Amino acid sequence: MEIVTRPLFPLLALALHTVSGCTVEQIYASGQPARLKDCERLPSAEREACLTLERETYSEREKRTAQ
Repeated sequence: MEIVTRPLFPLLALALHTVSGCTVEQIYASGQPARLKDCERLPSAEREACLTLERETYSEREKRTAQ
């Protein structure tokens, strides 16, 4: 399920932003605890990589993915 929902996150964020008036950064931050919890369910080798990515702020992720 994780593989399916992650690509949909930007679309969901855009839809919520349009409806709620929240910034994309606020929406990203509000979903971060759930994503971190999902990481905790992974085997240890995958968990650390997942946690590293999910601890990024919105601006850090934007910079990393823009490269």
